[in-house]
Amino acid sequence: MSADLRSRYLGLELRNPIVAAASPMTSSIDSLKRLEDAGVAAVVLPSLFEEQIEHEEIATHNLMLSGTELSPEAHGFFPEMQNYKTGPEKYLKMIGEAKRALAVPVIPSLNGYTPGGWTQIARQLEQAGADAIELNIYFLATGTDDTSTEIEKRYIDLVASVTSMVSIPVAVKI
Repeated sequence: MSADLRSRYLGLELRNPIVAAASPMTSSIDSLKRLEDAGVAAVVLPSLFEEQIEHEEIATHNLMLSGTELSPEAHGFFPEMQNYKTGPEKYLKMIGEAKRALAVPVIPSLNGYTPGGWTQIARQLEQAGADAIELNIYFLATGTDDTSTEIEKRYIDLVASVTSMVSIPVAVKI
């Protein structure tokens, strides 16, 4: 007779309480399969960082502006910014592949610190097949004028922004 280790995490029924945390071990389909074969009941993918998303968009924008000061014709050389694929496409593809390859819940990790447009990516994570989202909030309050009330409100607003985008569970790590 074996012990019944079934657990619930984020409303998800798990066969045991072992969840592989975001790490290099959860960054490829092969290692995710090995983790599942070893008995994990869910996997958390490595974090997609707010800075990654913003950096790609800024880098593409700067590339399009490069050299435009030299010639008026250069300004219209590149297509408009909205025609470029910047953002989480590779990460979304990973979620879809993991969902097809695994029988355990797949939980992407979204890491950010400001309310804003990047939080809409939560909806894309859900559409890609995520069973839940792990939201990692990292905000270093360094201003002498930052009050605890303002900081708490910032966290609450950020969580509200993400949860308003999805119908799947969201775990918050601070």
